[in-house]
Amino acid sequence: MAKDSGAKTLIRLKETYPPSLLVPNPTLSETARAASKYLFSSLRPFTPKSPLDQLLVEGYDTEQIWHQINLQSQPLLSTIRRQLNRLIKTAEGIGQRKLPLDVANKTAPNNQNQREEEIDYLYEELDEADKDKEGSGIEDKILKIDVLTDYLRKEEQKIKTASTHEKQMEKVGSKIKLMEKANIEPKTWTMLGEVTASQRPVNSALEVDIEFEHNVRPALVITDEMNASMEEMIKKRIIEGRFDDVKRAPKLPLKVPREVKELASLDHNKSKYGLAEIYEQEYVQKIDPTSAPLSHRDKLKNEIAPMAISDAAMLAPEEVFHGKGDVKEDAELTRAERKRRRANKKRKFKGMIH
Repeated sequence: MAKDSGAKTLIRLKETYPPSLLVPNPTLSETARAASKYLFSSLRPFTPKSPLDQLLVEGYDTEQIWHQINLQSQPLLSTIRRQLNRLIKTAEGIGQRKLPLDVANKTAPNNQNQREEEIDYLYEELDEADKDKEGSGIEDKILKIDVLTDYLRKEEQKIKTASTHEKQMEKVGSKIKLMEKANIEPKTWTMLGEVTASQRPVNSALEVDIEFEHNVRPALVITDEMNASMEEMIKKRIIEGRFDDVKRAPKLPLKVPREVKELASLDHNKSKYGLAEIYEQEYVQKIDPTSAPLSHRDKLKNEIAPMAISDAAMLAPEEVFHGKGDVKEDAELTRAERKRRRANKKRKFKGMIH
């Protein structure tokens, strides 16, 4: 009963419309699981190394089910490969093995009768061909008598059928013969490279589409429509009285004008103003156009320093405050300078305590 139900589910899954497999369907999913379980159990006798006795479906997702199938399929595929390799190696010896007596006695008369019928049929065709030859003297163009005789001889001497390897080698050999024949045969003049007129048939170049490059722009093809459009344009201009003289194209100036030079001159020096100062100047010029930045000549006209100022205000900071000398490191100090610095520190510390 289980086998019948498994076979039915497999047939039902096979008859399912393929696009419906892409749509989620619980019923179809259960059918596929049952069919997979049936196939797994049917292949179990051929895979003794499989770790599972049956396919576990209930409570497992698709990846786990595929993993179980993979555990069974890998040893099965390796066993099939080994058997196929063994059959290929021993294919030549299989034809030479003798059949059992019972099988040989059953099959030998049938094969012998069939071969005798074929040979009799071919001999009848040979006799008919001889009669036709005697009567008319014309040979059969499709199957000659010599070829038919050789075929009969080969059929009588045929012992075994060719193996798969021999058939494959025969195909390869036929391809090699065709390629060798194509290389030996004379090539056409188009495949010989540079060919003169004496090495090719007369007017044969007219029959071939030759491709070559033109270094010159092809001439404009003048058609009737183009001529008609030009004539209509000329008549229209004559009626309207438009006789435009040809205007010469302006010549390029030999020298660049001075104004263009001044505009094109670039200042490669670094700007003395910052970006904020530049924005500030642009903003001030927009608000008050009269407040333009002073030029170099305007700066020379105005005095930078005030007219009345004391000498004390003109002194530099170094002239107002004199330091105690150069700052020295501890390694550069003399013994007396170290004692003086230590005494100053003690004096300051005592003053802070009191």
